[in-house]
Amino acid sequence: MQRRLLIFAVVTIALLPTLVVSAQNPGYAAFAFPVGRIVNTVAFGDSNTLDFAPGIINWYERLATHLVENPIRTRSNSQTVSYRFTLNNQSVGGKSVAPTLLNGQNAQYDINAALSNVRYADMGFVMLGTNDAYRGVTVTAFVASYQALISTVKASGKVVRLEILSVPPMIPPYNCISGCYPFPNNPQVDRVVPYNQQLATISTYCSTIGYQCDFINSSAQIPLNTTFIDTGTGIHLLNPAQAVIADSIYNALHAIRIPGAQP
Repeated sequence: MQRRLLIFAVVTIALLPTLVVSAQNPGYAAFAFPVGRIVNTVAFGDSNTLDFAPGIINWYERLATHLVENPIRTRSNSQTVSYRFTLNNQSVGGKSVAPTLLNGQNAQYDINAALSNVRYADMGFVMLGTNDAYRGVTVTAFVASYQALISTVKASGKVVRLEILSVPPMIPPYNCISGCYPFPNNPQVDRVVPYNQQLATISTYCSTIGYQCDFINSSAQIPLNTTFIDTGTGIHLLNPAQAVIADSIYNALHAIRIPGAQP
């Protein structure tokens, strides 16, 4: 899948508020709580942040459900504040962080195009790197391109902070049926693991440019088996893996200071 997700989804939870999400109208949809503050979010990702196959519910949508069922609350001026999160999914299937080719065409994620669909976001989520890994992007090139993406987001002034999500694991055939990059071992060992080791320290780079980033090891609990990862490609995350990522992010959000939420 190589298209930007444009969705209008309605999720209704019995006896709970209703969620309306529209990527065509970013910044407007929200969880409807009686009292709260709005936290606008945006996701920058590839097909693993999309419903890439029938029956798949991606982690971003699952996170939305978590935040409806169990909203994040804080105490402010002796009052309990509930946060209402908006969603804006700017993910595009097949894209990489670094410059790569797919079927002879440029397959680098276009962060400027994504930002053109963002009015304002308190928080951005980034989950990219799977396509870099199986295409053989070196660790050095991956990190440099990731830093450039972060710098572009920061310079836009549209996203207050970024939550950097770990690159998900992969299993054979690593989306490489034939003619693959000659890895010493495989893309999981030679790329995904060292990618994540570098991303774990990405907040240091963010600090040098005066920006706030957090690393969330959102996929650490995903086993390397076909219950969690599609056996056909070896790179697409099935619903159990999507749920692991959503749970990890939801738990991490409780420890993160939510930026400048609008009253």
